[in-house]
Amino acid sequence: MKKIVLFAALLGAASTSSAGGFDGLFAEAKLGYAHSKTDFDGISPSDNSTVGEISLGYSKAFGEYNLAGTAYVILGDQKAGSISGTDGSVSGTVNAKGTNTWGIAVEPGFNVNDNTLVYAKLGYTQTTGELDVNATVNGTAVRGSTSTTFNGVTFGAGAKYKFATNLYGVVEVQQTNYSSKDGVKPSTFMTSVGIGYKF
Repeated sequence: MKKIVLFAALLGAASTSSAGGFDGLFAEAKLGYAHSKTDFDGISPSDNSTVGEISLGYSKAFGEYNLAGTAYVILGDQKAGSISGTDGSVSGTVNAKGTNTWGIAVEPGFNVNDNTLVYAKLGYTQTTGELDVNATVNGTAVRGSTSTTFNGVTFGAGAKYKFATNLYGVVEVQQTNYSSKDGVKPSTFMTSVGIGYKF
């Protein structure tokens, strides 16, 4: 009986040691490729951008399972397409983009082993949508811009692999769908790779 208890204790210790390798406060820096589009008046222009992402969070293992919370900011504008046209004496181009983007998210995950974590992502994201107008009216140049704050839901998935005591690599994909305002509805799909530091 003592041998069975000892064996069970060893199994429990082994299970504990193979999980929780990402426990604690962490910071990440990622480089991402964003494909953004803007739906309005039945038209959906889109464009691609290279952006950065900085995030700070806290991770906690519960056996093989993991739960993390994170806050992040997107560095750089997410270009979201342009529309050009002419109507009589008026011609011009409207360029759309998202800027000042930030968000918070929860990341439920699974510890494959002490060095590998896979996770899902669900969060809230806010961005400032900007429309820049460059037009010509009766031969006179007209320029202007307008901006609106959009709130959205982000979902995605990722994986982390620890290659040193405090350093790990991370890959992630995420989709953000923003709510519609005044007939304008932005969205962004982003893939990113980066490096993280576990404090």
